[in-house]
Amino acid sequence: MRLRPYGLALPEWALGSEWLALSHLWIASENLTKAVVGKVRVEQGITEEALTHSYDVVTDDPKEPRWLDLLGALEEPYLRGRHHDDTAKKASDGLEHGLLEFSKITEKAVKCTNTTFRYVSQSILWLLGLPDEIATKLLDIAPRDMQSDRKVIRGGLLGAAEDPADENELYPMLNGSHRSTP
Repeated sequence: MRLRPYGLALPEWALGSEWLALSHLWIASENLTKAVVGKVRVEQGITEEALTHSYDVVTDDPKEPRWLDLLGALEEPYLRGRHHDDTAKKASDGLEHGLLEFSKITEKAVKCTNTTFRYVSQSILWLLGLPDEIATKLLDIAPRDMQSDRKVIRGGLLGAAEDPADENELYPMLNGSHRSTP
């Protein structure tokens, strides 16, 4: 179950579907957190409580009975990248809880899906204990959009118009040309 969302993200890796790939990747990272905590704990030869104490979290405070949840949150930077901002979390929460407009979710997802994919992949490879040379080769393989040659245009319409669509059309049409970039 822990890696299933990672597998679900890959077929969604397509232009315009970054938000969907990211939502699966975020779930994968949440699922992997417990495994990361477990491996760190085993490698250090300490209990969950002792690991939590190493972060200066009090475990016997009756006002904070969910200290194990805090441990997962403290280990998340390793899992999701120590220098990765919380763009992925904001996009995921925005989608899951309806906190953001879809355009904002998409904007955030476009910015961080590749990075989140890399962090989740690094965590999986670290958990597997693969030699560095093999892990590096695997990390160099980037997911690719294999669905189509379609293009996505993001933007907005400016100006006053009661209905910007042509007569007998549901939506405005965009005609033009494009060039592919390598």
